[in-house]
Amino acid sequence: MAQRNDLPGTQAPTPEREAALAARISNGEMEAVHELAMSGYAWAKSLSHKFTGRGVDLDDLNSEAYFGLVEAAKTFDPTRGRFAGYSTAFVQGAIWKAIRLSGRSVSIPKHAFDAELVGNRDRISERYAANAALASEASAWHFPTQLDAPLSSDAPGTAADVLISDARGVEQTVVEQIFLDGMLSEIPRIEREVLLARFELPGACSAPGQAAISAALNIDQRRISEIEKKALARLRNAVLVSDR
Repeated sequence: MAQRNDLPGTQAPTPEREAALAARISNGEMEAVHELAMSGYAWAKSLSHKFTGRGVDLDDLNSEAYFGLVEAAKTFDPTRGRFAGYSTAFVQGAIWKAIRLSGRSVSIPKHAFDAELVGNRDRISERYAANAALASEASAWHFPTQLDAPLSSDAPGTAADVLISDARGVEQTVVEQIFLDGMLSEIPRIEREVLLARFELPGACSAPGQAAISAALNIDQRRISEIEKKALARLRNAVLVSDR
């Protein structure tokens, strides 16, 4: 993700300047989009500071804040008030989206789930057995429910945002594991190994800590987060493609 925290924020423009920039934006001038966005970047960064400690690096939060400003600038209507007030919802929305995505696994499209359920019914029966032992077997997987814990007491996310839910039942958890197995086989080995360990999935090469993964895979500990982000992005893209 491109970083924007090296770009200095500019002073808030006058209402007249905002209107002039909005007119240029309506004519397709991307430089005007950037200028208007940067006029709110200083306060947007101060807002992103309030969301630290929720699983996303400050640099990434600042980037998301900037991208929120850009989206706001593209649709800004000066007749509806000042840009600072108009863009607040865009900035907060971009930040919350980044936080939600950083703390959850890839959700599986319904059509893909249904296909896995039908196509793998025998595999499910053979692998886990449809009886009382299934629940304890699934529990032993340590599937990444910790990724989907509530963001905070004041976060707008709900239980609907999580990948694994008790209400979905053990059978769906089995199918999701099968689906995830297939997806993980399509990404580079180093990314797969990092995800397996970080999320405590079956076949993990080490404990989930970065130091343990670094030792097991013989890679710089500072690269673990970068590799994890790339792998999650790759999986999310695969889900989007499968849902088309």
